[in-house]
Amino acid sequence: MNDPPTPVHQIEGVALSQDKAEHMATNIPEADRADVGLLRAEMAGIRDTAIGIQGELALLANKRDVEKARTDLLARIASVEKWLQVGFGVLAGLLAGLIIAALRYLPAVGHS
Repeated sequence: MNDPPTPVHQIEGVALSQDKAEHMATNIPEADRADVGLLRAEMAGIRDTAIGIQGELALLANKRDVEKARTDLLARIASVEKWLQVGFGVLAGLLAGLIIAALRYLPAVGHS
C-alpha cells in the first residue's frame, strides 16, 4: 500500500515512450479540469432549474392560499347577505305592524 507510484512509462506491459507518457500525464489533468468545468456548468443549470421549480411551487402554494381565502370570503359574504335579508324582512314586518297599529288610533274620518 505504501509503495511509491510507478511512472506511467515504467508500468509492466505498457510500451510508451517517455514523450508520450509525459504528454498523457499533462493532458489528463487538463481533460479533468475541462470535465470539472462542464460538470460545474451542469450543476449550475440544475441549481437554477431547482430554484425555478421552488419559485413555481411557492406561487402555487400562494395561489392555493388566495383561493382558500377567496372561498372563505365568499362564504362570509353569503352569510352576511342572508342575515341582512332576514333582518330587513323583520324590519319590514315591524314597520307594517306599527303602521297598522297607528291607523287604529287615528280618529275616524267623519261620516256626517
